[in-house]
Amino acid sequence: MLVSAAAARDTAPIAAHLDAFASNGAALHELLSDMSWVFTYDAELRKALPSVWPGVRDVVLSAWETGRKPEWRDHWLDYSIQHLLPTPKIDIGDLDIDATLAAARATWIEPNELDDCIERWLPFAQREPMAVDAVVELAKCTDVGWQASRGLELVERTIARGYDEVASRTWHLGDWLKEMRHSGLDAVAMTRWRRIVDGLAGAGDRGAARLQAAEE
Repeated sequence: MLVSAAAARDTAPIAAHLDAFASNGAALHELLSDMSWVFTYDAELRKALPSVWPGVRDVVLSAWETGRKPEWRDHWLDYSIQHLLPTPKIDIGDLDIDATLAAARATWIEPNELDDCIERWLPFAQREPMAVDAVVELAKCTDVGWQASRGLELVERTIARGYDEVASRTWHLGDWLKEMRHSGLDAVAMTRWRRIVDGLAGAGDRGAARLQAAEE
């Protein structure tokens, strides 16, 4: 109901909830996650994602930027950070996950439309493994060219040299880096890819170490 109202340009109800939940990690994470779930499974509402999410971003990040955010010891803080980037959210009862993801990704919001959100989000997201996965999942919603350029750049900026914090703590990064290796990276992207892989391998990430060894 909240998403449908926002899609119809009645943004006050969802803004009020987001503002009320801004400093509560569990409540904020659940609301953001459920919103992504709605956009994943409702193709008609998904058309409104580019118009709805900027308002979501503004309410939450404005609160966080003034210090009204979940405390660092809040177990759900990293989940809230992750879900502030909209990415397809799968239902555990889905019997055809691949088809659902393919359909959602094909008509998801273009990552370039989230540039302002991402730049404001990064100071809160750096060195958070779940945030790195969020960048990867968003990257999968667009073409390989964006993934190999802006996507790799954002992954590196989100890791922010915190390889010890990120290594072996992500679900999607390793497989995506492997895919990127075979996507025809140019020299600049290849240098960035190797820097990421070397940093993760040096921090003990076995998957990254295997990618590193394959380069030798």
